[in-house]
Amino acid sequence: MFGRGLQWIIMGDPMVRCNFYGQRLANLLDIPYISMGSLVRQELSPNSSLYKKIASAVNEGKLVPEDVIFSLLSKRLVEGYCRGETGFILHGIPRTATQAERAPILPSSSSRNLCSLAWRYLTKLRI
Repeated sequence: MFGRGLQWIIMGDPMVRCNFYGQRLANLLDIPYISMGSLVRQELSPNSSLYKKIASAVNEGKLVPEDVIFSLLSKRLVEGYCRGETGFILHGIPRTATQAERAPILPSSSSRNLCSLAWRYLTKLRI
């Protein structure tokens, strides 16, 4: 009841267990929990069209390219919309100031506000 339409981004130091609390919050609010790490790992199959780009970045110790990240996120959000999902809790993005700047492509104004806050936080850290 309370969770429909919520579009939140959960972020913080890995030591605070954002993943754990994000999943619990999503269950409580009855909305999907979307982990960018899980989306990327799902594409680490040789059958995936993105496999080479992701594997190359991982093998070189680099971040997965921005275009791959936003492609995966867009695909997941569209799939959720087609299933009737109206909200989500997103974890693992933004990780850089560039991602925070691009994140306003997310559909709601609440997401844009959260991304704006994330961008200010990341620019202060100079990530």
